[in-house]
Amino acid sequence: MAEERGYSYDVTEEQILEWMEVPVEEKLRWVEEMTRLAWELRTDEAKDIHEKLRRGEI
Repeated sequence: MAEERGYSYDVTEEQILEWMEVPVEEKLRWVEEMTRLAWELRTDEAKDIHEKLRRGEI
């Protein structure tokens, strides 16, 4: 049997409805903040690989 990987969580219908009420600007701000945080937490090696991929070098 294959080992399960990753994670999962449950979201209630109420939580979905609450999220739908959040303004688009706030959702986009959250995405930008999470993207910035993810970049800051990457190793220098991972950042280098990312940039090479972005430039089409690898």
